[in-house]
Amino acid sequence: MERRRETHDGLQDVLEVLPQELHRKILPANRTFVLRRTSKTMCAAVENAKLDTVVERRYGVKFPNGAGLQDKLNCLNAWCRVTVLDLNNCDLREGGGQAIAAVLRENHTLTNLNLYHNELGQGGSQAIADVLRVNTTLTNLDLGYNELGEGGGQAIAAALRVNTTLTNLNLRGNSLGEGGGQAIAAALRVNTTLTNLNLGDNRLGQGGGQAIADVLRVNTTLTNLNLVGNFLGEGGGQAIAAVLRVNTTLQTLYLGGNELREGGGQAIAAALRVNTTLTNLNLADP
Repeated sequence: MERRRETHDGLQDVLEVLPQELHRKILPANRTFVLRRTSKTMCAAVENAKLDTVVERRYGVKFPNGAGLQDKLNCLNAWCRVTVLDLNNCDLREGGGQAIAAVLRENHTLTNLNLYHNELGQGGSQAIADVLRVNTTLTNLDLGYNELGEGGGQAIAAALRVNTTLTNLNLRGNSLGEGGGQAIAAALRVNTTLTNLNLGDNRLGQGGGQAIADVLRVNTTLTNLNLVGNFLGEGGGQAIAAVLRVNTTLQTLYLGGNELREGGGQAIAAALRVNTTLTNLNLADP
């Protein structure tokens, strides 16, 4: 029973960094009483009756470089079925990325993970990419604005070649560059599950845009694509236009802020005369 009290104390420590409204969902008031005063059999039954839980950190709470994060998440996983985890703007950096990756190797319930704006860097993204190769439950991942760079983009791309569950991926604002864009494009030739991809503000350039356009000729699962603010230029716009003539799966496309100029705009307008599946096209500057 002493060990159970220690476990309970550990959970209370976790609850201190979570919004108040989540406490009762994770630990109902009667559960504390049951764990302290009932038989060993009843304790085990209560522990096994885990709740599906959405978890987000309390406003203002940070985990600098992942300090203490892994222990808190492991404690939560012992008490409930964490399905959604929101850790945006938590100052996680590389250490936090590694902590999250370690937890994902053991967690088999998480479907949605938000790591937006955490400065994970190439090291943190490499850790996340490594676990994406083996994780089979995560479907939604937000890695927006994490300073991944070209190397981080290439690591994520390599994971996408073998991952079979991820459907929504946000990589916006990571300075992937032309090389990162080309790596993602190559992965999309073999990936068959990703339907929503945000590559906005990544400086893909005309080369990256051309690579994305080329893969849209063979990829048949992507339905939503954001390429906002990537300096695709007139040539990139014409490449996208050419593929819109033959692609039959893309439904939503964001192309604003790409300096498409008159030639790119005219090419896209002509493509829309024959495309039969695109329902949402945004050319406005972000």
